[in-house]
This record gives sequence, structure tokens and C-alpha cells, in this order.
Amino acid sequence: IVEDGGAVYLSLPYTEWLGASGVTYTVQRSDDLVNWMAGPGFMLEVGAPIDNGDGTRTRTFRSTTPLDNQPRQFMRLQMAN
Repeated sequence: IVEDGGAVYLSLPYTEWLGASGVTYTVQRSDDLVNWMAGPGFMLEVGAPIDNGDGTRTRTFRSTTPLDNQPRQFMRLQMAN
């Protein structure tokens, strides 16, 4: 959960290994666990990625829909190579 501009949003932080070339990460959101949505219309990155100093970085994404407007939301991380 993150707060932004007085609103509360569902968020998903994840850590990626910088040495994993060719791996793509996609954060997705769903309201029903059947239909998954991704992209700027549904997700925003919160701040800049954080370099963990060990070859990884942590990124956090949040939903574009406040929890007050849609209290039932789910997020997942899809990885592909």
C-alpha cells in the first residue's frame, strides 16, 4: 500500500537482478483475477528504482486506481525471457 496525493493505492515492490539479461518484468493489475491489465493506464512506477548495491535493484509500482474507488484489486509480477 502506498499513499500518493492523499489517496491510498495498492502497490507491488519487487527486486530484479541486473545480470539477468533478456528478462522482462511486467506488473499487472486485476479486479477479478481473470482479466489482467498492464501499462501506464493501469500502473505507475513509484519513485526511481533503488540500487541495492548487490547487483539488484528494487522497483515499486502502484495501481492508477485508488483503493477508495476500487477496493478489490489484485497485482502480480509477470516475468518473461
